[in-house]
Amino acid sequence: LVRMGRTAVIAGVSCEPTTPTEEEPSRGRIVVSLELPAVCSPAAAAAAQGAAAGRFEREKAALVELLQRTASGGLVDLDALCAVAGTAVWSCYCDLYVLEHDGNLADVAMLAMMRALSAVRLPRVAVDEVSAALTVVEEDSLPVELVRPLFPCSFGVLSGLFGGGPEGVLSIVPV
Repeated sequence: LVRMGRTAVIAGVSCEPTTPTEEEPSRGRIVVSLELPAVCSPAAAAAAQGAAAGRFEREKAALVELLQRTASGGLVDLDALCAVAGTAVWSCYCDLYVLEHDGNLADVAMLAMMRALSAVRLPRVAVDEVSAALTVVEEDSLPVELVRPLFPCSFGVLSGLFGGGPEGVLSIVPV
């Protein structure tokens, strides 16, 4: 659970060994999902009732894409998610659930995702020579390491309020 002000996101990760793709036989995968229930904010409630639903869904999709690209684009070494080369890789499903949304959701969701992924420990997997079945060896587990952890920080630039430009212009710049 990560809380910043009145925004709170809880994250959990579940992992399972899956068949690798032919293009990348030794790379695991991370799949990110985000739930924004109607009770988390007035904007989500309005979207659930149909008012501004399109805009809300586009913003949600953009946030999920940002989180997915971050997770798969270098945050975690996907080669380290290989259970048995050419046979099984770990698929990690990171589920984010917004409890309260009062702004700064991208930063809070990113921190929750990173915290949840860093808490995962993957057991070693062995292949039975006779049946070719996978066996999980619980005693030997390795943590999922964040290769390039991020420090999300969004801020707003107010111009025009102190004589420096058009009156009332607000620019939001995600970093």
